[in-house]
Amino acid sequence: MRTVRIKRQECSEHGTFGVLTADTGFSCVTGELPDKNNQQSISCIPKGTYTVKWGVSPKYGPCYHVQNVPGRSHVLIHPANLMGDKQKGYVAQLEGCIALGKSKETFSPGSIPTLPMKQPQKGVSASKQTVENFVKLLGQQDFQLIIE
Repeated sequence: MRTVRIKRQECSEHGTFGVLTADTGFSCVTGELPDKNNQQSISCIPKGTYTVKWGVSPKYGPCYHVQNVPGRSHVLIHPANLMGDKQKGYVAQLEGCIALGKSKETFSPGSIPTLPMKQPQKGVSASKQTVENFVKLLGQQDFQLIIE
């Protein structure tokens, strides 16, 4: 089984950001919700080792599903640009899932016309393309995810 690691590097009200590295050599940035002690829908998942399987989400279609997250279900890897703390006025396109991106950057209000940003916010760029590249490289195979 392949191994994928996420090394978290920064956590703030903008989100939790890290670097994903697969044993294939693939690398990208990650974005997750801020760390709020694994609270459902508003927090990143706990550090640990998880099995990730290919499946179908009613909302996102075919995607990777992180298995056996304590107290959680439907933790996916899918495209998203923003993962801020909604309670502090930031935009989040995640509810506990993991987004992949080309780079971490700061988005200005209006830079993503479909999102109601009120203030500049850190996020990840080129998420849809990065997720597509990751899926293509892994060929929809299951893998072990280590979050540290």
